[in-house]
Amino acid sequence: MNISRNQLLNELKTVAIGLTDKETIEQSDCFVFQNGEVLTYNDEVACRTKCSLDITGAINAKKMLDVFTKSNDETIEFKRETGKLMYRGKNKRGLFKTQDKITLPITNVETATKWKKLPKEFMEAVNLVLGCAMPNAAAVHLNCVHFTADWIEACDGVQAGRYTLSTPFKKPTLIRRDIVSQIVNLPNMRRVGFTKDWVHFKDKEGLMISCRTCPDEYPSERLTKIFESKGEKATLPEELKGLVERTKIFLDDTSESKWLKVQITAEQLRVTGSGSHGKETDWVGIKYGGKPLEFSINPDLLRVLSEKHDQCEITERFIKIEKDNFQYITSLWISSEKTKKEKD
Repeated sequence: MNISRNQLLNELKTVAIGLTDKETIEQSDCFVFQNGEVLTYNDEVACRTKCSLDITGAINAKKMLDVFTKSNDETIEFKRETGKLMYRGKNKRGLFKTQDKITLPITNVETATKWKKLPKEFMEAVNLVLGCAMPNAAAVHLNCVHFTADWIEACDGVQAGRYTLSTPFKKPTLIRRDIVSQIVNLPNMRRVGFTKDWVHFKDKEGLMISCRTCPDEYPSERLTKIFESKGEKATLPEELKGLVERTKIFLDDTSESKWLKVQITAEQLRVTGSGSHGKETDWVGIKYGGKPLEFSINPDLLRVLSEKHDQCEITERFIKIEKDNFQYITSLWISSEKTKKEKD
C-alpha cells in the first residue's frame, strides 16, 4: 500500500500526547494500529484517530516518528508481514519490528456515550489561565486547570487566572496542566464527553483524547474573595509587550528563573529577565501614585495581558488585571528604597 508521508505523520503526531518515553504499561511507548485507527495510552491520557496505515500491530513510537520526520519522500510504500512492517521510499528501504498481539490496556478507559458542544471561546479561555498552573507541583490542585460550569481557572499559590463562561462541565473537574497544554494546541476540538474518571475531547475528523481527572479539592471560594477585592487603578504602558519580548530571552526553564520580575515605582516600570547565561532589565516611564512594588509573572501570560489589557488594580497584597471575562491576580511585595534607586 502507498501512503502520503505527511498525512501519516500528522496522524501519528496528533496521538503522541498519549505516549511515554519508556514502557510504563504494556505498549505505552508504541503506536498501536487496529481497526483502521492508531491508538496511544499511558494511564493518564488515551488517544485514538483514524489512520491511513490500516494494519494490526504495535510499533515503537519514537523510531517511527524519527524515520518519517527525517524522510523527504512524498509517499511511502508499506508491506506487512508477520513480526515486521516493511517500508520503501524513493532511495531507501527499511522495516519496523512489530508486536503483532495488541496488549495496550486502552479498553480500561471508560467510553463517553453523550457529547456536548464546547463554547467558541473555550480554547482561548483555557490558554489564558494555563500559565497560572504550576508544572510538577507537590500539591496536585496547583498543577491542574479547574473546570466548572461557570468558569475555568488555575492557581499556583502565587498567581491565579479565571475566565468566566458557561461550560458543559456541570461537575467541578481537575485536569493536569501538562495534558491541557497539549489539547489547546489542537484547535479543532469541538465536543466534550464525560465518564466517571475521564473527560473526553473529540474533533470532527475522528480524533478523540481522553484525560484522567484528578480527585482533589480546589480553593475556588478563596479565589473568589480575592477576585472581588478592589484596589487602586493604574494603566499598563503600551511599551510593555516590547519589554517582555526582550527580557524573556535570558529566562531558563528552572523554577528559579522562569518568571520575569516586574518593579513599579512612581516614575518607572522595570522588567527583568535573568538566568544562567545573564540578565537584562528594560524600563519605561509611567505615572503611579501608590507604594513602590514588585512581582514575578509568567512571561507568556504577561505578553498576552499587555496585548489585550491596559488597566489594572493594585493593593498592598496583589495586582489584579480584569478585562471582559478574564481576571488575573498575582501576589506582590513592597519594594525597598535600594530597589527603587537601582540602575543596572
